[in-house]
Amino acid sequence: MKTARVDPKAWFSAERTFLHWAKISVVFAASAALLLAGAGTVPKTYNYFEVNVGTCDYPITSGRDCSAAASVLGVSPLAARGDGLVGSADAPPYCYAEDGIMKFNPGSNRGICSEEKTCLCQEAERDWYIYGPAAVVGVAS
Repeated sequence: MKTARVDPKAWFSAERTFLHWAKISVVFAASAALLLAGAGTVPKTYNYFEVNVGTCDYPITSGRDCSAAASVLGVSPLAARGDGLVGSADAPPYCYAEDGIMKFNPGSNRGICSEEKTCLCQEAERDWYIYGPAAVVGVAS
């Protein structure tokens, strides 16, 4: 049986090409793993605002965040307290201010925001700087 003779230059050229592609695939796989690992923990900046008509699209769903929003907006320096209502049609759900007092409920109320019961809402802005390394890797390769 005859064996085929392969030119060493051709052999090493193919090997260099394979190693180059292997290196690039490792870089992309590592970048993808880092992005997926941090996807759920992307930092967010919250902007708080008041709503006097209707309801919040993105309500503040914790008492601690309700107190923080009230402090940032200058509504009340005191901590939010439970409103003691369940399923009320007169009080809005989640975080609201009534007579300068911050009130909070777990979302069981069905009322709407008004001048007397001002809702505090939030809007999250994602801090996209965390994806900068992936952009650098994409441009570099």
